[in-house]
Amino acid sequence: MIKKIIFTFAGILLLSGIVFFLLKYVFNTKNAVAPERPKSVPETAVWKGDFDEGFWIFLADTIGDSGQYRFKIFRDYNGELAFDGLFKSASQCSKFSNREQLLNHIKLFDFTKGYRLVIDDSCYLGPQLPPIGGSLWNIDN
Repeated sequence: MIKKIIFTFAGILLLSGIVFFLLKYVFNTKNAVAPERPKSVPETAVWKGDFDEGFWIFLADTIGDSGQYRFKIFRDYNGELAFDGLFKSASQCSKFSNREQLLNHIKLFDFTKGYRLVIDDSCYLGPQLPPIGGSLWNIDN
């Protein structure tokens, strides 16, 4: 009886593990495909997001050697300007040698945690508030 319970429990764990890894593979954000670029979004903007939401991120300007960047962030489904502002490293980020390198390393725009551009778990660019504009800021304030 105890062997039967152990084998059943082991089978459930194995099946759960397989399902977990399949779901992780299927819903991995690296597999997310960028939607069609709206006409209002600049050609050099890059899309960052996952299956349920994303944003077009446009690096509009680099402010000298100050480590500040002006980003314009657009909604992916309609091209509306969601956030326009100056960003600066708010954590321990390494310097990026060029615009493309910076844009390639951005993972997402997190408007739920202070409008930050996430590079990785320990690095993000935080905005200088108030921003220049954008619908997200107008809604929240």
